[in-house]
Amino acid sequence: MISVGVVGAGYWGPNIVRNFWEINDTRVLMCCDVRPERLEFIKKRYPSIEVTTNYEDMLKNGRIDAISIATHAQSHYELAKKALKSGKHLLIEKPITLCSDEALELIDLSEKYNRVIMVGHILEYSGPVETIKGLIETGDLGQIFYLDSVRVNLQPFREDVNVLWDLGPHDVSLAMFLLDQDPISTSVIGESYISDFQENIAFGVLRFPNKILSHFHLSWLAPMKMRQTIVVGSKKMVVFDDVDQIAKLKIYDKGVDLTPDPSGLTERQMILRKGNMHCPKVDTREPLMREVHHFIDCIKNNKTPRSDGIKGWKVVKIIEAMQESMRSGGKEVAIDLRI
Repeated sequence: MISVGVVGAGYWGPNIVRNFWEINDTRVLMCCDVRPERLEFIKKRYPSIEVTTNYEDMLKNGRIDAISIATHAQSHYELAKKALKSGKHLLIEKPITLCSDEALELIDLSEKYNRVIMVGHILEYSGPVETIKGLIETGDLGQIFYLDSVRVNLQPFREDVNVLWDLGPHDVSLAMFLLDQDPISTSVIGESYISDFQENIAFGVLRFPNKILSHFHLSWLAPMKMRQTIVVGSKKMVVFDDVDQIAKLKIYDKGVDLTPDPSGLTERQMILRKGNMHCPKVDTREPLMREVHHFIDCIKNNKTPRSDGIKGWKVVKIIEAMQESMRSGGKEVAIDLRI
């Protein structure tokens, strides 16, 4: 039996509590938040869970094996450091920290205390995303040309981070997971239209080896919620729409074929291929459930998580380069992921 404590009972925390609660051989012992009204919300739904406004209560509880951190990003480092030093396994929401050096320190602590550290890059545990990765690995899509992501909606603007740190980790981790490569450079432009400090929209690109580009559009200032990624290959193209509840994944047999020119006027001619579209069957289980299952499995069987601390550090390092580019007006910035 693995016993878990959850820190943060705001928007995401209750979802984490619910998913841990439903896993066999796992129990949620405690929930911590500085807001008594949020703890009351948890207590009404799960009367057996202890609640506290003091994080030290959770750290000192010897029955708790693992801690899940779902607080604002600025608090991640200090909370995570204390959890690891207290001998707790750690599931921490993205980004792991707001500083790559701090992320490395957490990784060192996890190794020192022999604890699992896992970052909640939830798209890596999505059934449709795993299907796309399979299509890439089997060569069904052909040579991958580029990815194009849109992650926008109208939401309250955050004070602790800008739109890059809030939404960017999803698309960075997704591109790295699908391509199984690290980006080599980035160029980003962004702007703040409402507040005077934090950028609320950003457009940018990650450049990967073999001329692969991953373009992204991030915004807190859009009329509708969109969570869409297009993967374009030489053979087929895929659209992943995470908002679509019926057909999240669509595969298009479309592309451009180069063939000899029968007229002899040119060496080759381009023919647009417009084949069928189909929606494959995908794993529809809640990604968060698959994520917490993986976390518990890694604890029980001493496995390295798919989205481990190193992956979390890489994402932070990349976001730092993206921020540097954005603050310099969009200049291309090299990405160095050597530790």
